[in-house]
Amino acid sequence: MEHQLRRKLLLQTKLVKSLDNGTGDKIKDLERELTFIKSLIAVCEEEHEGEHDVDEIKTELETLIRCTLELSASLRKRVTNHVMTREMKEQLWREVASLRDEIAALKISKETQQRQLTEHESTFHATKQQQQQLRTGKAFDTEVYNKSQAAR
Repeated sequence: MEHQLRRKLLLQTKLVKSLDNGTGDKIKDLERELTFIKSLIAVCEEEHEGEHDVDEIKTELETLIRCTLELSASLRKRVTNHVMTREMKEQLWREVASLRDEIAALKISKETQQRQLTEHESTFHATKQQQQQLRTGKAFDTEVYNKSQAAR
C-alpha cells in the first residue's frame, strides 16, 4: 500500500513538472495528463486487484467462523464430559474408600465376635467339666455313702 502511494505521488510530481515546463502546447499537455491518468488508473487497479474475490473471501471467512464455533462447542462438550467423568471417578473413589472402611469395621467386628465366641465356648466347656466333676464327685460320694451304709 505504501509503495502504491509513493508511485501515485511520483506520477503526480512528474505531471506537475511537465505541465510547468510552460511549452504552451495544449495537446502535449493533455497527452501528458492522459498518460498520468492512465498510470494512475493502473496504480489504482493494482491497489484493488482481486476485489472480485471479496465474496470468495467472505464465504471462506464464514466457513472458518462456523468451523471455529463447531470446534468450540465440541471442545466445551468434551471439557464438560471430562469434568463429569472426573467427578464421577472421585465419587466412586469416595464410595470405594467408604466400603473399605466398612469392610475393615466388619472384620474387626467379626474378630471381636470370634473372640467372644471362643471365650463363651471356653467358659461353657469349663462349666461342663466342673459339672461333670461335681456329678462324678457326688456319685463317688453317694457310692461311698451307700457302701458305708451297707457295711454297717
